Amino acid sequence: MHTSSENGRKSSNYLTFGLDKDSPIAVKVPTLHADEQAQNRAILGVAEILGRRTQIRVGIEVWCKWRGRWRYKRMRAQHVTLSCPNPEQAELVIEAFSRFLKSLDGNFLAP
Repeated sequence: MHTSSENGRKSSNYLTFGLDKDSPIAVKVPTLHADEQAQNRAILGVAEILGRRTQIRVGIEVWCKWRGRWRYKRMRAQHVTLSCPNPEQAELVIEAFSRFLKSLDGNFLAP
């Protein structure tokens, strides 16, 4: 599943994004269904019901081989925590973050 071949085959698994190491950044976003969106809004609303700010933690996980199996492993100390005043602001932050990441699709970054 994760071996490269001479013809540069494209993997059908959305987690691998193909195997061409020379291609630019590829961004894949799963489709969000209405029931999942409702669950997300409920999760964001819990803090508001309790009278607290909405805390969002964005973590980085890398698709790698770990103990003989392919899986996502969390990178240590590579996260961002955002404190939003309410769920509406939290949704706007998530949307802005998602739009920024989508804008990287097809680009190369330079140091």
